[in-house]
Amino acid sequence: MTAETCLKIQSWVDGELPAHEAREIERLVAADPEARALADQLRSLKAALQDAEIERPVPMGREEYWGGIAVGLGPEKAVRPASAVVRPRPRWWRWLA
Repeated sequence: MTAETCLKIQSWVDGELPAHEAREIERLVAADPEARALADQLRSLKAALQDAEIERPVPMGREEYWGGIAVGLGPEKAVRPASAVVRPRPRWWRWLA
């Protein structure tokens, strides 16, 4: 079985394939024992990962989070782009001018 076929089976298990490709992969899984075994493994892995995921509540929304960072930085601590950084010139520079 090719890597592309394996990826299509994975997409089929996740429900991400268009209808015409899903029917094709469904027929393949029904006919090919190797494809069926892969689909069963992927379904088991998907179920195990969904059951093992820990719920972590988010203390604040995205806007509040980034707004707090912006307030903490303030205008004087804001990061300037590299093009705006002024570098001191070497001493020999004055002789060129």
